Amino acid sequence: MELLAAMVTGRADSLDAEERRTVLEMIDTRVEVTAFPTCAHCAGSGREAGTAGPGNSFGDICTVCSGMRRFPELSVKVTVPDELLASAAVSALDVG
Repeated sequence: MELLAAMVTGRADSLDAEERRTVLEMIDTRVEVTAFPTCAHCAGSGREAGTAGPGNSFGDICTVCSGMRRFPELSVKVTVPDELLASAAVSALDVG
């Protein structure tokens, strides 16, 4: 419960990766890719416009999408069971 209390009280940045994983396993987290639009900066080429030249025939990698050409748009839904949230709030009072 102390891990979830840390999340509730805004101290999530103090948790290490394993502790964050534990918290995510306690709650129901669902992530859905809702769209995968083309990068507007490079128009989906993955390269910076006007940077091709001798020794760099393709141009520099896009600084916005890092050459990925597209960005996923995500929908994240987190559901915390009421009993877990209540016990975390009590732990947060004890910890804080």
